[in-house]
Parts: sequence; C-alpha cells; structure tokens
Amino acid sequence: MNNNSFQKLPALIGNQNGGASPAMLAVIGTGVAAVLALGYWLGKAPTTAKVEDAPPAVLKKSPAVQKAAPQAAPSAQPVASEAALPKAEHEKVVSAELAKPGITAQAFLDSKPVQAWARQSPADLMEWLETAAVPKTAGGAPAGLKVAIFEWTKQDLNACAEWIKARPTSVNYDHSVRYLVEFMLPTDRAAAENWAATIRDPGLAQKAKALLMKR
Repeated sequence: MNNNSFQKLPALIGNQNGGASPAMLAVIGTGVAAVLALGYWLGKAPTTAKVEDAPPAVLKKSPAVQKAAPQAAPSAQPVASEAALPKAEHEKVVSAELAKPGITAQAFLDSKPVQAWARQSPADLMEWLETAAVPKTAGGAPAGLKVAIFEWTKQDLNACAEWIKARPTSVNYDHSVRYLVEFMLPTDRAAAENWAATIRDPGLAQKAKALLMKR
C-alpha cells in the first residue's frame, strides 16, 4: 500500500472529530441490511416460503414441491369378477328377462342375465334353450344359442363339440352345428367341413357351405 492509500484511510474510516465518515456509514448500512435479510430468510423460509421462491437446488428435494407436483392418473382398477350363480338362479333371472313385455330376440340375447349365463355355464344355457320358449332370431335359431356356443368354444371348443355330438336329435342341432362351424373354421377347417356335412336343414346347410367357401 502506498502513501496515498494511507492518506485516504482517515476519510474512509472517520473524520477528524472522531465520527464515522459517510462512506463508512454506507458500508456498515449495507452489511447490516444483508445480515437482516439473511436472518429473515433463514427464519421464515422453512414455514412460509413459497415453492417458486426457493432456489432450483431446493426445488428438486423440497417436500412442498413433491406435494405440488402433478400426480399421475390412478391406474384403472381391475373389474371385479362377476358372481357365479347356480343354475337355478340363472334360470330365474333369465326367465324374468324373458317375461318382459315385448322382448325381442336381440334384446333378449343382449341382456346381462343371458350374457352372464353364457359366460359362466354355456352348457346349462344350451340345455335350457332346448325347451324354453324364447324369441327366434331372423335365421330361426333360439335367441341366446349363438352366444352360448361362442363363449363355450372360446373356453373349450372340443367340449362344446362333444356336447352337440351327443344330442343329434336335439331341436337345436342344426343351428348349433351351423354356429359351431363358424367358430371352428378359423382353427380347424377340416373338422368344420365334417361338421357342416351333418346339417340336415337345407337352408342351414347352405349357410354353412357359404361360410366354408369364404375362408
């Protein structure tokens, strides 16, 4: 430090009368303000500081930020399995559906009781349709027969085929085989052709033949 610097020190530190110089007061004032600001921040930030006021480093770890972050949409809950009903209960609820005034074939086979029975016990539904006075489809089949065979072939195609084979004199045999051919064809064409040959009704036999020609 040169002599000029030492000569400037009294003016910076204080005047000749012992009082602080304006420059010194300014320095002290700035320091006090900085200390007060720091104390205010340290004392208040943890409880009232807003998330957006915090520095970036704090934003990554702050619990408040984690709470404020958008929550992911909850995953869809799996649909609870429908309650399995005994045969008598299925007959009861499906019969109630059938008793509705003006029930059509489409409305009947689309009804929840029929769909549930077809899924849970297609064999029982097919047996019930042997004698039940249900509406007929445009093709003459009892409403509900196709959905029963469809569901059963998804579950166990061979079991469904054996059930139909064991009832060659059934009033629904030709319709059952016609639907069986439709659902069997994608996986076993040869078997579908053999089944189609057992249909006695000319109209249904022609429909089965048309299906075979399309594939």
